Amino acid sequence: MNALIQWYWNNPFAQRATWALIHFLWQGCAIAGMLLVALYLLRRATPQIRWAASCVALGLMVIAPLVTACYIAPERPLRPPSCELMPPRR
Repeated sequence: MNALIQWYWNNPFAQRATWALIHFLWQGCAIAGMLLVALYLLRRATPQIRWAASCVALGLMVIAPLVTACYIAPERPLRPPSCELMPPRR
């Protein structure tokens, strides 16, 4: 398990994917909110137009984490906290 944690802390791809998913939480909510407003404004429109608006929102939800992952560029891998300051075990 320790090796897996070390791999994660030193792997920029894993960090980038994690941050992209965390950012997608608020991005997905924002896209869903915009869709809610759009569907309210389009309530008298044809079903095809409402369907197209929903497809656009779904496409944005697919693209949002990818764009975020490309935008996030860690300067250097994070390092786990050092245990050197802790007193030795007896």
